[in-house]
Amino acid sequence: NPYFALGNAVVLDHGGGTYSLYAHLRPGTVAVNAGDRVAAGALLGRCGNTGNSSEPHLHVQLQDGPRVEA
Repeated sequence: NPYFALGNAVVLDHGGGTYSLYAHLRPGTVAVNAGDRVAAGALLGRCGNTGNSSEPHLHVQLQDGPRVEA
């Protein structure tokens, strides 16, 4: 998807201004919704290659805000 390089993505708020982003998730597999509390080890979604990706992989990054950017 040339309009959203990260494809299907989830952002988690860890508190204290720390967020983590998980991107390129397989379509239809995102298992959380906005506002959900997520426990360690919970399924967020399945690895895929949505967005600007030619191979299935999981893009993970830490960031200081919730904004999703590639």
